[in-house]
Amino acid sequence: MAPLVKIVQKLEPVTEADPAAMLIQLLVAFGNAVGRSAYFYAGDQRHFTNMFACIVGRTAKARKGSSLSAVCGVMGRTDPTWNRACVTSGLSSGEGLIWAVRDPIVKIDKVGKTVTDDAGISDKRLLVSETEFGNAFAVMNRDSNTLSSILRLAWDTGNLRTLTKNSPALATGAHVSIIGHITKVELRRRMSEADFFNGFGNRFLWTCAQRSKILPESEGIEGAGLGDLITKLHQAVAFGRQVGEMEREPAASELWNHQVPTRPGW
Repeated sequence: MAPLVKIVQKLEPVTEADPAAMLIQLLVAFGNAVGRSAYFYAGDQRHFTNMFACIVGRTAKARKGSSLSAVCGVMGRTDPTWNRACVTSGLSSGEGLIWAVRDPIVKIDKVGKTVTDDAGISDKRLLVSETEFGNAFAVMNRDSNTLSSILRLAWDTGNLRTLTKNSPALATGAHVSIIGHITKVELRRRMSEADFFNGFGNRFLWTCAQRSKILPESEGIEGAGLGDLITKLHQAVAFGRQVGEMEREPAASELWNHQVPTRPGW
């Protein structure tokens, strides 16, 4: 966590982006680059480092795009291979999401022999970046579209499948993260009551973004002096890929227990 905060502190003077927006998106990207290794138990369920976040702010005023471009620049230098292979956009259907992280598909040929029809995807890390997240809501509101339910499965378990007859693909152990951008007006208009009450919205970190300052000229990420911090972030990603179960330190547990409500129904 410390390298991420320090990176944002270095970026803050050279960009108009909201520091909170940069930090949240950097957390999402870092967690996806780590992959399905580090996890934390909540009850009996493992929670991995795949996160969903949506940055909410005014069009052309909140600098949502600037915050994302800064994060992409940082992660592109930290892990170029992941950045090229595992970052995409274009949420359109649950079946399409499954296909992007699918397991090998095997079939029985005419002589009864099992053959591999499709090799599948070996790297199950996938960061989907949607700068027009309202389009994803529009898709989810269509009749019979499975995107909402598959996204919930991606957050919950990483084991994805549909019962559609003509869609044989499934995915196990998928590590899917989401970054979305939307305006407050569009969010209110697009999010249906079903998405609000079925737990879809609860899986996202909703982050308000505002322009932090006006910079007539800016050096951008190149002027932030991130060399040593990029090295430390690369080391943190490598370390995270070797970590199994994580536990809170005593001080963190005390803070957590103090913040969580104990009254039934909360």
